[in-house]
Amino acid sequence: MGRKIYCPLPEYREAWVELPPEWLGLHAKQRDEVAENKGELSSTELNFAIAIALLDNWDLPGLGGNPENWDFSQLSLPLIAWINQEVLTSFTACFLVPKGLSSPLSTGSMAGEQENQAGDLEKAL
Repeated sequence: MGRKIYCPLPEYREAWVELPPEWLGLHAKQRDEVAENKGELSSTELNFAIAIALLDNWDLPGLGGNPENWDFSQLSLPLIAWINQEVLTSFTACFLVPKGLSSPLSTGSMAGEQENQAGDLEKAL
C-alpha cells in the first residue's frame, strides 16, 4: 500500500490519490505509453493523463467509469493542478540521485590503474 494524500482544496476535501510505495520501471513505461499516444491533448491535459496513469488508486470527482469517456476539459483546473503537482513531483524526484553516494575516480588515478593493468598483461604474455 502506498501513501494516500487528500486534496487540500476546500471543495474537494474528499478527493485523494495514493502514491505507490516505490516508483518502478513499470511506471516509467506507463508514462512513456501515455506520452506516445497523447493525440491532441494540451500539455496540461497530457501531464494530467500521465499523472493518472501512474496511479493505481484514487478517488476523484468526474473520473469514474470507462477512462475513454473522461473529459478532462470538464474537470476543475485547480484539481488537475493539485494532482499533477502531487504525482509528477514525486515521480520525477526518483530521477534525482544524490551526488554523495559514491566517490568519483579521478582521471589521473584511472589512467594509472589502466597502465598498470596493461603492463601486468604484457608480463603475463
